[in-house]
This record gives sequence, C-alpha cells and structure tokens, in this order.
Amino acid sequence: MKSLSDRPTGRDRLWLAPLLVFIGAFIVALPVAWHLGRNLPDRAVRLETGGGSAILWPFGIDLYPRWVGGRALLRGQNPYGPEAEAETHLVVYGRPRRPEEPQFGFYYPAYVVVLVGPLLLLPLETAVRVWGAVNLAVLLTLGLVIAWRVSPRPPPVMFGLAFFSLGLFWPGVLNVTVGQYGLAVVGLGALGWALLRAGRDIPAGAVLALATIKPSVSFLPIVLVLGWAAARRRFGVLAGFAVCLAGLVLATSILAGWWVDDFIRGLVGYQVNVGSAFVTWKPAGAFTLPAGLGVLGSAWLLFRSVRDIFRVEDFPWAGLAGALGLNLLFTPHVGIFDLAALLVPLGWLLGRWAGSLPGFILWLGLVWLPVILVLGLRAGGWWLWATCPALVVGAVLADAYFNSRRKA
Repeated sequence: MKSLSDRPTGRDRLWLAPLLVFIGAFIVALPVAWHLGRNLPDRAVRLETGGGSAILWPFGIDLYPRWVGGRALLRGQNPYGPEAEAETHLVVYGRPRRPEEPQFGFYYPAYVVVLVGPLLLLPLETAVRVWGAVNLAVLLTLGLVIAWRVSPRPPPVMFGLAFFSLGLFWPGVLNVTVGQYGLAVVGLGALGWALLRAGRDIPAGAVLALATIKPSVSFLPIVLVLGWAAARRRFGVLAGFAVCLAGLVLATSILAGWWVDDFIRGLVGYQVNVGSAFVTWKPAGAFTLPAGLGVLGSAWLLFRSVRDIFRVEDFPWAGLAGALGLNLLFTPHVGIFDLAALLVPLGWLLGRWAGSLPGFILWLGLVWLPVILVLGLRAGGWWLWATCPALVVGAVLADAYFNSRRKA
C-alpha cells in the first residue's frame, strides 16, 4: 500500500477514481432504494404483538429530523427549537408524539445541511429514497475500493467474497434502511484519505471538517489525523480544516443565529432527550466485559500511535483503530448503525491478512460477526456494541504484535 507520507511529484488524480465508482454505484442503488422506500410506510406505524407493541419505522427515518430542521434553518429558524421538533414529530408519527414514544430532535451540527442540502429541495418521500441510494452507493464503493486496493490482488473468488462481505456489512446495511450518517462520515474520511495521498492537503482538511457532523464517530480519529499532519508539517491540512469548519459554523449562524450552545446542550443531554430506554449503548458499558478489554486495547493502540507519529513514515492505521474504538465506546448510540465505522479497521486488516487463507477466513468472521450474533445467537444490540469493537481492536493488536515480532 502506498504510504500517505509519499508526496506525489505530478498531478495525482487517484482521488477521482472512487468518485467515478460512487457515481456508477449510485445509479445502481437508486432503484433499489426506491423499491425499499415503496415497501415501507411513510409514517411510523405501531404494531400490536403478543408481548406488547412495536413500531414499524419508515425507510430513511433518520433523515426526517434533518429534513425538517434543515428547511427550518434555511428559513432563518432554529433547527433545535421546540417548533422544529414538534413539526418533526408530526412528520414522523402523523400526529403529536406520545410520551412513551422515541423523541426525534435535530442533534447534529447545523452545518449538516451542507451534506443533505440538495435533499431539502425535494419532497420528503423522494428525499429519503435518494439519501438511501447515496448511503448504499457509499457502502458499495467502499467495498469495491477496499477489495481492489489489496496488494497483491487476491484471486477472483477471494476478491468477490471480500466485496460481497463488505457490501453486506450489517451495520452498513442498516445505515441504508434507516438513513443514518455513519456511512457518510466513513465515506468522507475515505475521500479525505484519497486527497491526502494525492497531496491535496487543503481540500483534504476541508473534507475532514465536514466529517465532524457526527462526533460520536469521528472526533478522536480526526484529532489523530490532524496530529499526524502537524507532525509531518503538512499544515495545509490543518488550514483547510480550520477555515472550512469556521466557514461552516459562520454561514449557518448567519442564517439561523448562534446555534452551537443548543447543539452542545443536545449532545450532553442526548440520552435523556432520546429516552434512556431507547439508547442501545451507554458510555458506562465501556467499563464492563468484554467492552472494557476493547477500551484497554484501543487506549494502548492510540498511545503507541502518538509515538509512531514522530518515528514512523507511514500513517498509523493501528492508532486510528484505537482512536475509533475509544470514540465509539465512550459515546451513547441508538441502534448499531455507528458500528459501520468499523469498516475502516476491517478494510485495513483485509490488506494485511488477504495474503493468507487462514487470515482471510478470520477476517470474514469479523465482518460477518454482527450477523452471527444477531441471527445465530439472538444477541441484542448491547452485546454487539460490547463485542464487535473489542474483537476488531483485538485483531489489530494481534496484527501489531506479530508484525513487531517479524521485524525483530
């Protein structure tokens, strides 16, 4: 794999290839998303079951608050205010929310409208389907690019299995159906990585700034990347990040007033606002087993990467896995959607293990672990959060250990 620290001598258009793949994948994904959207209700439907009741959610439900709040922001209104929240519940439920039902608020930085802006011009039913196609295209693009970048190129059967497995990574598939933003953040990170490799530091920093829309996934990884860039004296990355982030905050504040305080209050009170019963993973779970082992492993990888930033020429991918593990385990999450971020260390591990059949089989086990836990062992979402990051981080630790033994 080409080193990130290698500065290209000519005009490097490598970053264009994933964009072209994404466009092709979007064309393929659009009818799929349309079909899924047509077969689910436009409003939340309560179903009575033998053990009580359940709610059948619309396709792309997580876009609803951003669609309502984003349109409110463009009208100069506060997307975090009670008026926007009440309108969101009318759109979600077709009526005011009942006390026992999940609460839907804006919760994201106001500049998320930059990411979903074109969708705000569309009717909601169309917007959620286009957003679903975008997420599916990101998932397919990541799967194809990760499998294609393995060197040496694996045999066709292994390549097909890798692409198939990544394209059906269960948390990623749920991002598509629910309309979550974890895949979008991973996609922005991949685009930023391609721009870094091409030596386009300022655009790379700007893309990383937009990836801050979901700090529950991206905060520590972005800090690590910025630290790496500073250590390498690639100050264009930091400049692009700072200028773009400041511009995003300023532009949205001009539209709807200073919103940062409302965002921080919503972030701090997320568990209470959503409802503790609906939060799948709480930070306190990081101190239980097996998640606690994942925390220790992540902390060690991150600590080790701080040293490597100043000693090793290549990018500290193992440290990025550690930063991601800590970020995921110490923030609250609804559902298992944000586990889609594990595509980053899983993609890196594929490049390390694809040359060995036992290693590739172990990698397949990690990718299909969420499906095994849910369908095979009937595990709930808490167990997926407690297990999947810990095992992926453990795999990265094992790779780092055996790699250091080989070098010794």
